[in-house]
Parts: sequence; structure tokens; C-alpha cells
Amino acid sequence: RARPRRPVGALLRVRRLRRGRALPPPLAFLLELEASGGDLPAAREFLLALVLSPPEVERVAGTPAPILELPDGALGSEGPIAVGIAFEYEGTRVEAGQRGGAIRSAGGVLVERDLEAERAWGERLAGLEASGIAEVAARVEEAGGRVVLGRRRLRPVRALDLEVRPAGRGWELAGRVEYGERVLEAGTLGAARIPGEPLVDLGEGSVGLLPGWLAGGLHDLRPGLSFAPGEAWILDRLVESGPSIRVAPGFAEFRKRLAGAAAPGRASAPDGFAATLRPYQEEGLGWLLGLRDLGAGGCLADDMGLGKTVQVLAALMSVRGSGKPTLVVAPRSVVDNWV
Repeated sequence: RARPRRPVGALLRVRRLRRGRALPPPLAFLLELEASGGDLPAAREFLLALVLSPPEVERVAGTPAPILELPDGALGSEGPIAVGIAFEYEGTRVEAGQRGGAIRSAGGVLVERDLEAERAWGERLAGLEASGIAEVAARVEEAGGRVVLGRRRLRPVRALDLEVRPAGRGWELAGRVEYGERVLEAGTLGAARIPGEPLVDLGEGSVGLLPGWLAGGLHDLRPGLSFAPGEAWILDRLVESGPSIRVAPGFAEFRKRLAGAAAPGRASAPDGFAATLRPYQEEGLGWLLGLRDLGAGGCLADDMGLGKTVQVLAALMSVRGSGKPTLVVAPRSVVDNWV
């Protein structure tokens, strides 16, 4: 039998038709029948061309957007973490290791997978530990991907702008922490922190990952982040571990004095003090006077019998001219030592 001739004219009309939009064969047949004025053979020819001619599909080279899935508790785990890896091409998800060199996107485009890039991501994420999550999360987001912690979207810090500045008689931590389009003011960090995790709640099912030095410091911070001079050591510790925090000139000077108070020199007993201080007691007196100059408090914790009372008496007598009263809370048995 002779092969049926391919209807060339109808094929050309099919291609023109498909450049506009794809039509199901029954509808195309009816449209052709109507356009031909009821010429049934012509309509049949057109329908045959529609079936024989495969649709023209657009093909594009794709770039994988990685999706890193971490289990709950991964941030506090030790050793390698069991992670899930997938990729997204033009809105279509592909599991790592899934077969096939191309996928059809949600828009109907045939996207060529970049298998080499997928393998590179797999190697990079293999053996991931908690200490490396922040760096990896930043790279994933830069590549247009996302990190999921349990059921929550995990966002790394994009930018930090923090400073310690004067606030009344003390100091405050001011500025902002940016997580992409979400921004937290420094004063809200303490309230937004999630207990037991180095995270802050960003709302809408997402959490922000805190740098290790800031997460540790937030244990001592409270909403508002304003501190009296006696509490400023908390901010000093943050500044020491967080090199990106700016400090006002006055706080820089305060930090120098605070460092000196940690290793004070000896101070002699004031004139008229009816006792002789031993060398270690002179060091204790110097430490107490240094803390007073800072506006800070302290705990003199020498062993019993080493003369804590005489050191405190010497400190009080050294500042007698300040005009400020002193409250002493002591057992009744030692009241005579204080009057």
C-alpha cells in the first residue's frame, strides 16, 4: 500500500497556529472546518497534520536553586548533620539524584538541568556541621535558594549595623540586623529571641540565624538593651566578641577603665585609718575603689578570716567626703565592727 502523503499545507497552518497558543485537536478540527466553509476533506487533512506534527517546545538552560532541608535541633547538634537536598528550576522542584536531564517548568518550558552544578552542591553540603550552617545558608540564599529548618524558613544575617551609644547615665545597643527584606531593630532582639536556640522570630513562619557571638550575648540582654554603668560589662563582652559593633568615644574610654579594674593596683589605707592593711588587702582596696569609679558593683569573696571587713571599711573611709550615705547589711554579731 502507498504511504499517505503528509499534508504540507496543513502542517504550515498548524505551525502558525501553535505559535500563538496550543489548541486541543478537537477544537482545532472544528475551527478548521468552519474556516474552510464546511470542506470536510480539508478539515480532516488539517487534523491529520495536527496529530503528525509534534508541538514545538522551548528549551532553555537552567540554573539550580538549592533547597537545604535541616532537621529540628540541627543548630545544636554535634558532628555531621543528615540534610535533605533538592533543587528548583523555574518553580519546579527536583530531588537530588533524580533521573532525567530536563524537566518541564510550570510555564511549559523544557529546562535543561545543570547536573554538574547539582553535584557540586551535593559535595559542598556533605558532612555539614552546625558550625558551618551560617556560611552555607548565606551561599544558598545568594544562589537564589532557601534553607528550611524543620518547618521554618531559616534566614542568615545579610547585614549588621550595631553600635553602643550613650543612653541617660548609661549605654545602649542600637542599630539593626537585616535578614533580607526582614529587618529587626537592635532594641527588639532580646524580645524576639527564641529560648534555647540561636534564633530570632521573624514572623510568617521564618526565623533568623544569629551570629554565634551575638546569640551568646543575648543571654544577658533584655528588651530595650539599655544598661546602667554597673551593667555595661555585658556590652563590653559583646563588643569584644563582635568586631562589627561600633562604639561611641565615651564607651571606648569606659572599656579601657574596665580592663584596668580587672587587674587593679594596690591602694594605701586612707589617713587616720586605725589598721594596717596587708599587701593582698591593699589590692582588694584598689579593686573596690576602681569599681566605684566605674559605677559598678562587686563581690569581695576572700576566704573567712582574711579581713574582708577591714578592706570594706578602708574603702568607705576613702570616699567619706563624697557626701553619699552607705547602707550596711550585716549579722548582728558584727555590728560593733561597723560603728
